[in-house]
Amino acid sequence: MIRKRCGMALAAILLVFSVDWLMMPAPGTAMPLADIVHQLSMHLHRGSWFRDRCSYFQRIYVERYKDLEEDGSYRDRFVRRLSVAEVSADDKGEVRARLISDTNNDLEPKQVKDSSRVVWGAPAFLELIFFPLYPEKIQYYQITDLGTTMIQEQEVRILRLDPKRGLKEPLIEGIFYLDPATGRPRRLQVSRLHNFEELDKKMKDLEDFEADITYRTLPNDVTVPYQVFAEGDSRVIRHKGFFKIRFEEWGYRPSPFYPDVNSWFEKLKDFQEEPHDDPPPDFMEEKIKVTDIKEN
Repeated sequence: MIRKRCGMALAAILLVFSVDWLMMPAPGTAMPLADIVHQLSMHLHRGSWFRDRCSYFQRIYVERYKDLEEDGSYRDRFVRRLSVAEVSADDKGEVRARLISDTNNDLEPKQVKDSSRVVWGAPAFLELIFFPLYPEKIQYYQITDLGTTMIQEQEVRILRLDPKRGLKEPLIEGIFYLDPATGRPRRLQVSRLHNFEELDKKMKDLEDFEADITYRTLPNDVTVPYQVFAEGDSRVIRHKGFFKIRFEEWGYRPSPFYPDVNSWFEKLKDFQEEPHDDPPPDFMEEKIKVTDIKEN
């Protein structure tokens, strides 16, 4: 959801990124923690700003279950649903999600109307999950540098985020995997939500939530979320049950309400994406957990 960034001078931020300025460490040295945290927050800020001013597609596959076994496996599945929506913000900054295709709870296609909205849509919730470390939110976290490691022959810098005590801000607890030279996020593993009932009172009934978010960088140097796997336990009315979710986002296009984003598409003129139309997974058979996800 589009929002004003407290204490930020947007024009200065865009000028900084327009020349692709990055604080690069000297060869053989690690970027200081304060610098890489700053770079991460700026990449998240820019990704959120760009995404808020675009139209794009989201695809979500949901499975829900009635019970959880002692070994951590789910049983008594009663929902399998696959939905695709076109998402954009209107001239007032409110995010609208229009269903393009949908199924019933048995994964059977059903007709959608032009006026259909995505019942699972939660734009503010998703934004705080995808972009938890805006520059003004750094102060709310205890950030621990866990060093670097190699994942599939690529070096990553690992930062742990823990909300400081006594705060009422909606915050996440989790681990970022970053490009060590630029601070760009590659992956975020969310292990817990804090104070999300301040965002929506219903969130107090989201008793457990974990997510594994994969990011990608577009040809215009903007980093955005690409694919998410999440699971948890919901006691929210109309959404009760244990759940697993696979979420994908793609197809960014300029919004007519926000012409200031048009210039950011100059480097995307030859960039084409295929729609996500692969068959939905079967989590009961695959038995995937958030902690099992490996970086692509």
